[in-house]
Amino acid sequence: MARPHSHSSCLIKLNIMCQISTVRKEDFDFNKGQTEYEDILQCNNLPSSATPRGHQIPAAFLSMASGLDKHGLDSDKPLPFTHVDVSGAAAKIHFQATAAPLMMFASRYVLPRVGFK
Repeated sequence: MARPHSHSSCLIKLNIMCQISTVRKEDFDFNKGQTEYEDILQCNNLPSSATPRGHQIPAAFLSMASGLDKHGLDSDKPLPFTHVDVSGAAAKIHFQATAAPLMMFASRYVLPRVGFK
């Protein structure tokens, strides 16, 4: 389970909107293989906006494919991990990207080290 508080508070300080979503069991279930020939599915043939919980399916897929799902807070070797979805910040063609994730990480990890609060 992610601990989003420090990242989201950095965006709030910069007046950048953010949404925190929790990956749920059904997000992992979606990515499980349907037959004996597949271990894991990355996606279906619908856009994420037309797929229930479609914005969390990539996070569950990355967690399963990398093995991070075996290193949660209740495991012997927990690994801190946060999935940052940048699709909204990347924008579409002919629209200016926002770079909100870059600003979040800079305000959380870089700016405090150089004395900016």
